[in-house]
Amino acid sequence: MRGESELVFEASAHGALKAARKGVGIFQVQARGEEAHAGLDPDAGVSAVDEIARLVLELHGAADLDAGTTPNVGLLKGGTRANVKAGRATANIDVRVSSDEEAERIDGVLAGLTPHNAKACEVTGGWNRPVMVRSEDIASLIGKALAVAGELGFRWRIPRSAVPVTATSRQPSACRCGWSGCCRRRRARPRTEWISIDGMLERTCLAAGLLAGLSAAAKEPVASAQGGRN
Repeated sequence: MRGESELVFEASAHGALKAARKGVGIFQVQARGEEAHAGLDPDAGVSAVDEIARLVLELHGAADLDAGTTPNVGLLKGGTRANVKAGRATANIDVRVSSDEEAERIDGVLAGLTPHNAKACEVTGGWNRPVMVRSEDIASLIGKALAVAGELGFRWRIPRSAVPVTATSRQPSACRCGWSGCCRRRRARPRTEWISIDGMLERTCLAAGLLAGLSAAAKEPVASAQGGRN
């Protein structure tokens, strides 16, 4: 469809608009062990927690900061009691990548995970947000947003860094169109993160102006191959 674009209303730090973002993968690794009393029968059983701990080190070792690849095991669950070797453990993994090639490499790492004690290891999940690389179409869309902001008297900037947030397609996207705010020491997602009420009002006006402009452009007639207009 001509004129189709995507506006992502993710919160924005310091009013920044984003023209590129990383791809995101959400995976879960499950390790199975064999329960046994850790004190009375220490030679029996296999600890799934021990298995998952080794896999965490392998997953974190796949990071490549220069390439923009950052696997993170952010949540671990396992076991039933402190004195029982865990029969099951899981690791929830968030992966961010800056290229399709790195996504393929991480797929290979996940596919190659093997338990230390030859017990079952299962990987579930997948890539749910593709890499968004800045393109001419995206730059044009951001330019329209900046033009609207200028007309409204707002000041916006486009940081050079890619930010890993919501992406559902590869169509032209303007990211971080949502409310503006800040977080202490510029760290994302801390408990001290806040939003600006004035920023919400400004972003509402920006969204309304941008949507109106995009709608008007989509209704304009298209020049035919013979030079006429349809």
